Amino acid sequence: MRLLSIIFCFCCIAKLALGQSITIDSLKQEYDKQYGLNSILINGKKSSTYYLDHYGHPFWRSDKEFWADIFLESKRFEAQRVKYNIEKQEFILNFTNLNGAEKQIILTPSIVDTIVINEYIFIPNTNKKIKPAYVQLIYSNKVKCTKGWYKNLVVAKDVSSRSGFKYQKEQVEWYLEGEGST
Repeated sequence: MRLLSIIFCFCCIAKLALGQSITIDSLKQEYDKQYGLNSILINGKKSSTYYLDHYGHPFWRSDKEFWADIFLESKRFEAQRVKYNIEKQEFILNFTNLNGAEKQIILTPSIVDTIVINEYIFIPNTNKKIKPAYVQLIYSNKVKCTKGWYKNLVVAKDVSSRSGFKYQKEQVEWYLEGEGST
């Protein structure tokens, strides 16, 4: 009788131990389905609209979002909705959270490898001597050619805005770096 109860206890403990791993894995899968926004991609600080009363907008090309492939920490995230705020030099990711609400975050620059919008390739700026946080890559081999985009906020004398300010047109600076230069 005693041997039978020991065997019974051993079987129960073994079943619980084996079942626990399966239960935890299935719980994790259910959690990921429920809260499955990728923590690498959805990583940054909250973006807020600050330019409401100014004439114009601070974005590259348009105040509408673009479809982009984003490379973060060597992982590719295809068909993401982004805007590029060239006044503040920030890429803003637009996404829908699990409750269906539209959200915006500023991508963390230190983990961005590349952002590709159609034929435009943006990379983080590694040259401390130039201003933009991101540059558009034009050519890279022994010589690297990049383009920096800017917009400035100025006093609005020729247009009406409630704030009294407007955004200038996009400005571009070209950069050329040779091998070994920074």
